[in-house]
Amino acid sequence: MSSRLSPAGSQYEFSVEQLEHRRLLAQTIAIDLNTPLQTIRAIGANVAKNARNPSLTAPVRDHVSNYLLSNFPIAMMRVAINLKTWEPVNDNADPYVVRAAGFPDTGGMNQNFRMIQEYTNKGVQVIAGIFDLPDWMVSNPESYNKRELKPGYETELAEGITHWLKYLKQQYGVTIDTISINEGNGGYNARFNQAIFTSFIKIAGPYMQQQGLGYVKWLTGDDGVNTLNAHAKPLLENPEIRQYLGPVAYHSWSYRFISDSQLSQWYVQAQRYGKELWVTEFGTDAEKLNLHTFSTWERAHETALAYYRALVVTRANAVLWWDFTNAWSPVTPALLPNPSYYIVKPFHDNIGPGSINLKVTPNDDSAIKTLAVKDVARNRFFMQLYNDQSPGTNSQTVNLTGLPNTPMTVVSNRANELGKVVGTFLPVGGKLTITSPANSAVYVTGKLANTGPGAAPVAMISSPAATFQYTAGGMISFSGDATDADEVLSASRFNWTITPVRDGIFGTPLVVSGAKSGTFAVPTGFQRAVDQKYVITLTVTDSSGLTAQNRSNSARRSSTSPSRQTFPARCPG
Repeated sequence: MSSRLSPAGSQYEFSVEQLEHRRLLAQTIAIDLNTPLQTIRAIGANVAKNARNPSLTAPVRDHVSNYLLSNFPIAMMRVAINLKTWEPVNDNADPYVVRAAGFPDTGGMNQNFRMIQEYTNKGVQVIAGIFDLPDWMVSNPESYNKRELKPGYETELAEGITHWLKYLKQQYGVTIDTISINEGNGGYNARFNQAIFTSFIKIAGPYMQQQGLGYVKWLTGDDGVNTLNAHAKPLLENPEIRQYLGPVAYHSWSYRFISDSQLSQWYVQAQRYGKELWVTEFGTDAEKLNLHTFSTWERAHETALAYYRALVVTRANAVLWWDFTNAWSPVTPALLPNPSYYIVKPFHDNIGPGSINLKVTPNDDSAIKTLAVKDVARNRFFMQLYNDQSPGTNSQTVNLTGLPNTPMTVVSNRANELGKVVGTFLPVGGKLTITSPANSAVYVTGKLANTGPGAAPVAMISSPAATFQYTAGGMISFSGDATDADEVLSASRFNWTITPVRDGIFGTPLVVSGAKSGTFAVPTGFQRAVDQKYVITLTVTDSSGLTAQNRSNSARRSSTSPSRQTFPARCPG
């Protein structure tokens, strides 16, 4: 016999089926809530529109980015230091003397400063990248890519960057402590391979330190995922520049060219040098220039795998989606969700700063790749089950163990169902059996605990008392209350179900909503059965949708208060 809690959480359905052979083939996944893999600093985004645009008046935000920034909680924002518009011509011949008029705070530059200030005030960590250099500063201004800094102009470049950081701090009250040269080894658009970058940092590091910016660190790499040994490792091993280097950073576009064993070396190298590991441009295959692929499930499914590879394989501390303001948006220009929306948003909604990536065993078999995260500060649990089986293949039965014993909401995503809420189910002893469809991404979310902030309310029935006895034609009064760690629960959140039971047969219930108390009349007829009672159930729902239930019985001869029985839950496929 198997049992299933209905999505409404109010009834149980029973069925008899032979599951022995299915259970033998089921994948068992154990979540270890007490073994952390890494702390996640941020699930964030790039907001760097027009990073390479020479137009001073070009906007840095549009209606799409405004929508996404309003609806996606981001913990880290990567912006552009657009030197083309910040210092369009050399301010003067002395890099140690700033001519303020040479650095215009107007148009898109001003919009960028104000956006940085706005989101810093909201608690978002802001980092910045140099995507291109002004023509006067490079030796090949006619080129679009691989633009190289003129020999001897290292201090001029350091001046422009330093003044941008100091101006932002002095005029807008914002301190940025992490910067980079975007994809310098690849040369998109400025070229700073290992040798050029090293020569530049040898000059820029001391210069910025003398200017009071000794706290600023440069991302190590900030380039393609396959450039670890060719570019980032020599930088980390160089004692002349190591003090100026911050987290190791990579971009995930080349995931399809690199194995998990190779990818895991990023974590190994970062740990070796005591650095955090960030994915500063996160997404799937930038070489797929046909942007219509963003309207396909294939792209969304690849994105779910990319999250797994970033958080589990490389144990990244920060993952920044590319790009809220350009072509790689989770929504269309009409603000309708692309399939990737249903993959990207759960990570933003459920993983806050300081969340812990958890040990999962196994987290990678031939079909299912799993990641699990707990956010203690916000009392949240989050899990992604990525299924890479081909469409049309039979679904996988997955036995989850080690879950919090709180209601878990299951959401399924596949080609023909996006964001489908399968239901909310209660694990028993940390166990829950769900179905993982082929070619899907399934999310399991809930609270870590039923105490503290974010926990479910606690419902209590104060009357009738356990010893109460009623008579035919009499009145029964009922009342209750509830507590919640986050809010005061009004009467509108209380719902009562009063069900007559006669000789073990449940009658039609009386439902009372929006009240903490009430009364009902006992009929004068049909009151002679020995086994006769009323089952009174109070259900309370808080503003986040979490429910609590309390049940008591009132009978003519005696009254009992049985506890609610729960069964192992199984999510339908």
